[in-house]
Amino acid sequence: MKNTKGMTLIEVIISLLIISTASLIIVVGFVTALNLFTDSNHYKDVTNKQQKALVDEENKDTDIDVDDTLANYSITVNESGNPIIVNGTYKKATSKTYKDVNLSNFIPKIQINEAVKGRNIYKNYCTIMENFSTYLKQKGVASNDKLFEGKTNGYIKEWMTQKTGENKSDFITNLPKLYASIYPDIELDSLLDVIEEHNSNFEKTKYKYITPCMYMSDEKRKSLTFKEFFEDGGYKKYVYILAGDKAKKGDRPTDIWALLDNTSVNNNQDTWLIPESEVSTKNIYDVTYQKYYTSIINDSRWEHYTTSK
Repeated sequence: MKNTKGMTLIEVIISLLIISTASLIIVVGFVTALNLFTDSNHYKDVTNKQQKALVDEENKDTDIDVDDTLANYSITVNESGNPIIVNGTYKKATSKTYKDVNLSNFIPKIQINEAVKGRNIYKNYCTIMENFSTYLKQKGVASNDKLFEGKTNGYIKEWMTQKTGENKSDFITNLPKLYASIYPDIELDSLLDVIEEHNSNFEKTKYKYITPCMYMSDEKRKSLTFKEFFEDGGYKKYVYILAGDKAKKGDRPTDIWALLDNTSVNNNQDTWLIPESEVSTKNIYDVTYQKYYTSIINDSRWEHYTTSK
């Protein structure tokens, strides 16, 4: 005979308690996991906003506050060594919504040696021309090939496009643009301060950039060969490192406010020649640097400003 006896009331109650407890644990676990996932996404979003605010404070999110204070950090290289003090700004980004979430950053103020920076303009220019020469040689350009004719002109256009993103073959006129594309941020603040002291008409914020320039007539360019410009050092003979009248990077100045003494770039100092008022670049068309330098080196209308290592 079959046993048709069902569950007792106690057994039913115990079963319901077990099921309820297990369900509660599952629900609590699910809610906790959901909350952790939501909080994690919020923290990630807030941290991303804080990181952006520290980099670009002007365009920071309205939920983020950025506080900055000047700070000094002391670093000891070894036990017996003298500490190195690093000056900079300590920035802290805090969320208005999640006040326990903050991100901080220390930005050191690195002192760049102005003389080295000035000297590098000429050095970097020479490096560009050396690389340019190698590129053309690899393309099969011969010594007597003219730079702005035939296949050589096409190779120059290819190289200029690679470096500047613009389809140009006249690298002489576009030398400032070429230099600015390869070596950006070519300001030299200490020099601009000195120019401002000597010339009341000089506006530091407007006349900002220093760049290498070459000024050649169309006739000169037409006859220019690879040998004359690269192998015989023509790129050094005609280059002027100057502070001019154009505020935008890549523009070629029409007026000179300061001129680097190219004869001093390999020594332990740089000398800049500063005219008593702006000088038109028309004066240096088709004139080698050495010839122009000789004409002004003893001219009392040009101030000499020297920087040392």
